[in-house]
Amino acid sequence: MLIAFDTVRGVVVAGPETLPDIEPRSSEAYERILTDGGVRTQCSTPPRPAPEHNSQHKDTGDVFGDSRDSRYECVVCGEPVTRNRTNVRKQEADQFEDVFRWFEHTNRDADCFGDGSMGASHRAAVELSARRLARASRQLTRDWISDDRTSSVPRIEPERRVTAPSNDQWIETDLHLRSPPIAVEVFSEISQLDLSRRLTVLFDAGYDAYLVFDVDGRYNPSEIEVWLQDFATVPVRVGRFDKTRAVSGDLSSLTLGTRLSESVIDPSALTDSNVPVFLQ
Repeated sequence: MLIAFDTVRGVVVAGPETLPDIEPRSSEAYERILTDGGVRTQCSTPPRPAPEHNSQHKDTGDVFGDSRDSRYECVVCGEPVTRNRTNVRKQEADQFEDVFRWFEHTNRDADCFGDGSMGASHRAAVELSARRLARASRQLTRDWISDDRTSSVPRIEPERRVTAPSNDQWIETDLHLRSPPIAVEVFSEISQLDLSRRLTVLFDAGYDAYLVFDVDGRYNPSEIEVWLQDFATVPVRVGRFDKTRAVSGDLSSLTLGTRLSESVIDPSALTDSNVPVFLQ
């Protein structure tokens, strides 16, 4: 996996952030998250960090702790994960898939993000989206560092089905958070975006949504914004994902864009005859 929850720092981190030369820039990275695509309205101050010294974790003399202890946890199931030291000193991955080898479950082989159904670039976008949401949400951070943590309820779920209670229509979201209820949809090469139905189901089920587009994908994110803006009540930006920059360890390679809700955009308006068919 590319990301994990750091129980010492009390935040979700990506593998490159565990390198010694990345740590001093963590506060700057957080500021970029807050100013990215309207997330500022969700969290005006950084999450309260966990204590620097945690008696539950061994201090092996390494400033980032021993990768064999339980410092890091899976952001999906909450089980311990081990930081793969073969990647710690690599500044650039030889293969795009290498970015998912930073963290591995300590006690089992399963990969909560890697069930084989997601392509590498799509998966990177999903994991980096999870990191940004968790770092920007005080609620997520507070829940994860509380004394009442449990792995029985997934924290973040990739490829989760969401059903509209009014008519039982459903969609499968790329990323799903229970609290706060947010879904992230990532688009790259899909030909039919089906945005009207996707947003209708999510809003009916009580979810807000972020739409993230591959900058080198089938559709130009700027063109998508132009069409959405015609039916929005506030300035709208879609999220963007640059897989080339992600390979080099650039954590700013993904933005979430505007958090969409019923008060921001009316999904039914997207079925207007003037809207391109691929967008409806």
